[in-house]
Amino acid sequence: MRLIDAIAETQRGMADALPVLVMMSDADGVVNFFNRAWFEYTGQPQFERDIGEEWRKYIHPDDVATVGAAWYAGMQSGKDVEVEYRVRHAASGEWRWFSAHARALRDGSGNIAQWIGTAMEIHAAREAKEAFQRAALPPKLPSPFSGMHFDAVYKPSSKDLLVGGDWYDAFQLSNGSLAFSVGDVTGHGLEAAVLMSKIRQSFRAVATRAAQFENNDCGSIISSVEDIMLAEHSDFLASVFFGILNADQRTLEFSNAGHPPPLIYRSSGSVEELSTGDTLLGLVDGAKRTSAKVSLDDAALLVAYTDGLVEATRNLLEGERALRDALRSWPAAHVESPALHLLEKVVQPPAADDIAIFTVAFGFESAGSTK
Repeated sequence: MRLIDAIAETQRGMADALPVLVMMSDADGVVNFFNRAWFEYTGQPQFERDIGEEWRKYIHPDDVATVGAAWYAGMQSGKDVEVEYRVRHAASGEWRWFSAHARALRDGSGNIAQWIGTAMEIHAAREAKEAFQRAALPPKLPSPFSGMHFDAVYKPSSKDLLVGGDWYDAFQLSNGSLAFSVGDVTGHGLEAAVLMSKIRQSFRAVATRAAQFENNDCGSIISSVEDIMLAEHSDFLASVFFGILNADQRTLEFSNAGHPPPLIYRSSGSVEELSTGDTLLGLVDGAKRTSAKVSLDDAALLVAYTDGLVEATRNLLEGERALRDALRSWPAAHVESPALHLLEKVVQPPAADDIAIFTVAFGFESAGSTK
């Protein structure tokens, strides 16, 4: 037996003894081995071991493209591949989440000789964090009123086990106006999600109290929320857009703390950027916050979003251009969910960052929804 064959046989024997799923491929990424745990977990017949890409049948159809994109990127760069996907559990028939990590092994000349990857089940952890994320976002949006229809979508990043610091929220005030916030806490994971939840709830409390005194100064509302957060979290940073919609007057009063400016698509076909903005929350203690007002008389769609939407293309200008094009395509599409329409038009999976989108359609006949 040649030395290289003996090494490969040893590798496979060790992999078969491991309780995690193990994959090996050649330098070009063609899979040529799965360990015993894979076949036992998925129920894939052993005779399919070296037949094409039969393993794809055991990965959730919605995740195959994500896995393929991550794998292709790794082949091109030679860097580690990290991706999460669902694998079918043969015994129960369930699709369960796994976190996979593949690394290139190089020869003495520095060339890639093969790839070895492992995958560990994270289903329980992902479900628990998904439940937390759902609880941290509003369970539903306000019912449509005065010709305004609300929609939103949240898309987690492909990392950090689903949770993140992006949010959207909308709630009706006692004076008949509708307040909404869209924001992004710096960082990812559970800590960012906890801060996000606190900020979102703080906006609800402060805006509700301000409405009782007919105070629609969005800048002062943002400042009050910032004070609340800094009292407990001196090192937090977040961007946020906060607005108050007056349905009778068809106006939007707003303030922006370091957040991507929302866009208004008007019935004329033009796209207006709400560019007024101040510094991030938490960046400058006691920073003065400004407010502005814009007419919604000929508005067709308002969209507020987090930066993951336009940065998904890895090119900010390209992402912003794609968003504007998607806005212009929205009326012709007659879609029920404008937020989901924009997401699908702008972002190609996997998403590297969390994405939150909140839209207000004016005179568009559809029910508000939360995705």
